[in-house]
Amino acid sequence: MSDYLNNLLKTGRTILEDTKAPRRIEKKAVSGKKPIGAMDAPTDNDPHKVLIKKTIQEKPKKSVLIEEFKRFIDSAEAI
Repeated sequence: MSDYLNNLLKTGRTILEDTKAPRRIEKKAVSGKKPIGAMDAPTDNDPHKVLIKKTIQEKPKKSVLIEEFKRFIDSAEAI
């Protein structure tokens, strides 16, 4: 074997032999998971982010979105 290959093997590195092989999936520790809350109770305090998440998940009608926008405008004007 060549000196380069010997040095490579001594350092503990490996050579990728089969490029078509699927990647090994490493399992992550499950103990660090936090519980998932209800979808109706958003964890964000930012009303814009809450509206965006709700709109993406529920896909409401345009009339419902317009009412939400009016409510946002009225609350912003009140401040």
